[in-house]
Amino acid sequence: MRPKINTQSELNFQPSNLEITNEYYAKYDAISTILDENPQIVNAIHNDLAWALEEAAVEDRHGAKFKYTSDTVLRILLCQIIEGCSLREIVIRIDDGNFLRFFVRIFNGPMIDFTTLCKLKNQIKSETWKQVNELLARSAVKAKLIEGEKLRLDTTAVETNIHWPTDSSLLWDTYRTLARYMERIRELDPAVVGDRRLVIKKVKKLQQKIARKASKTPIFSSTPAA
Repeated sequence: MRPKINTQSELNFQPSNLEITNEYYAKYDAISTILDENPQIVNAIHNDLAWALEEAAVEDRHGAKFKYTSDTVLRILLCQIIEGCSLREIVIRIDDGNFLRFFVRIFNGPMIDFTTLCKLKNQIKSETWKQVNELLARSAVKAKLIEGEKLRLDTTAVETNIHWPTDSSLLWDTYRTLARYMERIRELDPAVVGDRRLVIKKVKKLQQKIARKASKTPIFSSTPAA
């Protein structure tokens, strides 16, 4: 059996006299409510994690088999995003914090190690995260938190190699990108962007000419100061 959610809750004694601490708790409580009210979010994650969770099971302190749920994995990854931590750091923070243990629904069970968490995280497809974003957006529209006409979404930053951002290369990238969009717009409504020819090859040659000339120009003068 591959459980999606740990429905067996435990008592949570977390009173605080600090307003800032209660605001911190309230933020996570609101997220927990959204997840509980939209079970299809966990269902989407569970489709990717179902088989991987079998290998992630560990023994608890009583020697019994402790199985992590898709809901728990999702909540841990949400904690990582909110806290801005690495996988190693968020594992330690949750393991050492009663409130976050309660939020991710591990309670008094064994905390997942960061290596296993990394493997589980890699099992979640980019299409699944896109589906989760869409489900959250629909939920927000239904709750009248947003209108649905305009929506701002955070994107996932992915490390990649880029060329050195010189002025000429950035100008070329801008022209090339605008030209591509204009070609697409012309397929839908040519009148919007007009029918003037796009001189992509000419702009590319100018960019290369500027780059070659700039590379020959000395940055510092070799003449010694008087």
